[in-house]
Amino acid sequence: MPESPPDAVATEPAPPDAALPDAARATPRTVVLTLGSALLAAALLGWGLPRLTGVPWGRILDTAAAAPAWALVALPLLALAALGLGALALGTALEGIGALRAVMLSAVTTAISLAVPGGSMIALGLVHVTARRAGLRLPAIVTGLALVLLPQTAAGALLVPIGVLGYLLGDVHPLSGITTALLVVGALLYIAAAVGVALLLRRGPFARLVGFAVDRLAGDDSDDPEVLDPAQWAGVVLDARDRAAARLRAHAGVLLGAPLLVLALQCGALAVAARAAGLDVPAPMTLAVFALGRVLALVPLTPGGAGLVESGSALALMGFGQPDAGSATAAVLLSITTLLAPLSLGLLGGVGLALASRRR
Repeated sequence: MPESPPDAVATEPAPPDAALPDAARATPRTVVLTLGSALLAAALLGWGLPRLTGVPWGRILDTAAAAPAWALVALPLLALAALGLGALALGTALEGIGALRAVMLSAVTTAISLAVPGGSMIALGLVHVTARRAGLRLPAIVTGLALVLLPQTAAGALLVPIGVLGYLLGDVHPLSGITTALLVVGALLYIAAAVGVALLLRRGPFARLVGFAVDRLAGDDSDDPEVLDPAQWAGVVLDARDRAAARLRAHAGVLLGAPLLVLALQCGALAVAARAAGLDVPAPMTLAVFALGRVLALVPLTPGGAGLVESGSALALMGFGQPDAGSATAAVLLSITTLLAPLSLGLLGGVGLALASRRR
């Protein structure tokens, strides 16, 4: 397969009027939903976590205060390392955007995705306009976004089988045998679906799928000159797929490895938080609890699943026989890496991007 065509990574004079698409703009509705989400998170953390775990905040704070200093330093450093990996992947996918801009943009988009319900669209719009102002052409931006999002999605898809594997390898199985069997079957189906999608994305099957769609659309004898010829957009789709595949092969280590390493750092943060809270959590149990927390973080009710993640993780640790106070404290300490530090770094990145934009 030839390398990407020259215009895939070439730059052009930065458009001074590049602006966010309408679909990616924050609206009054977005602001209201964000505030409501933050209030719900506060309620879940302030009231729900103590009620569900039976551990009042006083005990949680006392346990956290006894945590070793090295752990409290390590947790934000792990978040910083995860930011660095995300920026490395973004800068590799969007060649020409610049390392510093990639760091600031990665921080801001991560924070927006965490804090704002439906913030992924705003984050994508921000990446688009920043890349355009950096002089990247639209084909390079679309290809770069695909190279960032697809590996992240693939890495996230591993959470379910990882969690099931950790549960099965653990010494304590609080679920019934039937439930365990269903989890195993579900994980196998999940893996089979992932393999099917991976095979479908190979050029041969993908081209046949696009060809099938073209044949179906070509059956509509529309004379509307505004309707794009299916054969034309089929070529565009296949060209974009080939360009992305070429860049993925050239930079597979970074583009595929970064999302996996981010998950590993976050799982490591759970191990650090558990040790800081005085728990002795085996590695398989850590994997199972971590996977559950990351899945709960996807529920778009609160910023980054705040309140849901802490409560679910604490209850899971308690279900595996860990002390209640330590379990609740470990779940709260983990949020330093997965929520508080990313939001703080995003604020700093936003200030940096704003200052860079003013200097233009």
